[in-house]
Amino acid sequence: NNLVRKLHACETMGATTVICTDKTGTLTKNKLRVMEDSEELLVNEKEIARCIAVNSTAELSVQSDGKLRSVGNPTEGSLLYWLKKRKRLDYQDYRDAMTVTKQITFTPESKHMTTDATDNDSGRRYRFVKGAPEIVLNMCDEIASGKTKEDVITRLANMQRIGRRTLAFAEQEIVEGKNTPLVFIGFVGMADPVREDVREAVEVCHKAGVNIIMVTGDVALTAKEIAIETGILEAEDQAQMLTGAEFEKMTDDELK
Repeated sequence: NNLVRKLHACETMGATTVICTDKTGTLTKNKLRVMEDSEELLVNEKEIARCIAVNSTAELSVQSDGKLRSVGNPTEGSLLYWLKKRKRLDYQDYRDAMTVTKQITFTPESKHMTTDATDNDSGRRYRFVKGAPEIVLNMCDEIASGKTKEDVITRLANMQRIGRRTLAFAEQEIVEGKNTPLVFIGFVGMADPVREDVREAVEVCHKAGVNIIMVTGDVALTAKEIAIETGILEAEDQAQMLTGAEFEKMTDDELK
């Protein structure tokens, strides 16, 4: 069902032996939702809500049918929806209570976002961080509620093994002339359902002798679970996984 402008494109596509595909939004629907069984909040909900609300650029808008729709980053939108619908906390109240003074947005290289903001009533200054748990965890000086780094890593791995996309949060009070700790305050796991027609498409490719490689920014455990769910890998297969860090260390000869 494609209109082809240059016929030789069909010949090129017909000779395809390998497809490298993104995961989020291609194999999955990119409709993230925070799962109830994956909330690891080490502080009270209002503290997490403030961190999410202020350290975000997404919005929720009400459609003509009364349903909420996220505008902006889908991951941030799913967090705001979770606050409003499940926690009954209005993210806008937290935003209105603070003035953002500095913001460093998420990039694929940094894998985290940071926002500095001042409380309008007390004048106290805070830094909020959200991002990939392994990155945020390594940035932190402390972990809330007396948890250890090993505790958090174990709980994260359990989420990632069942295909959950995890996102962590941290906060720090900024006091002039005093080093206050950046505190890891929790994480959530989000599900992104696989598109209904993906498994069939993967089977067609495999029958035609086309190998499929998933390329994703998610952690290896989450990627493996989605690869099994879509049929790219069989559950009993020995997964051939290569992380970005491992890739960078390899020589050209090793890659060949």
